[in-house]
Amino acid sequence: MRTLKQQRVALVIDGPNLYGMNQFLLENFGKKINFSAFLKHITHIVKGRQLVVKRFYYDQHPQINNDNSYAAYMNKMDLETIGVPLKIYSPGPNNPKAVKSRTDNKIIDEVMDLLYNDEFDHLILVSGDSDFQFLLERCKKMKKTVEVWAIYLALAHEIKNTAETFLFEDKNLRHLLVTEKKTKKRAS
Repeated sequence: MRTLKQQRVALVIDGPNLYGMNQFLLENFGKKINFSAFLKHITHIVKGRQLVVKRFYYDQHPQINNDNSYAAYMNKMDLETIGVPLKIYSPGPNNPKAVKSRTDNKIIDEVMDLLYNDEFDHLILVSGDSDFQFLLERCKKMKKTVEVWAIYLALAHEIKNTAETFLFEDKNLRHLLVTEKKTKKRAS
């Protein structure tokens, strides 16, 4: 077993899930996640350990030239940003958007590589998506510790039973949320 100073931490952020959480917080509470404060908080709780992986995964949308303002911001915050091309479908009744995110698949693939190459001891996943249940179970089976950050309504039941969870809206973590300032519309 590694000492605290030797423990290696991987921070993995599911961009589409984080965006959805942020939109929910904005629409329902007028608040959003302060990413700068969140990353400082993570750095603080990781203190004394090695943060060996800091990745932000996001959807690349070809119709908007793969531009993603969250990814640009996260890159400025010293996270490795990994774009995942959306799968394009023909529009239909079951998929009016004609696209599907494959970000979860990419995260699972890359974390499995990290796991089997023994590159981390502790995983911090920012996503409440149930797609990660089996990945988290595998990490625990391989003697890794896991924690998940999400908002309550975005945290799947399967994840609650699989990992230690932290909710952005908990009273001890509310400093990670900021009130969105409403912009006044100018009269014409």
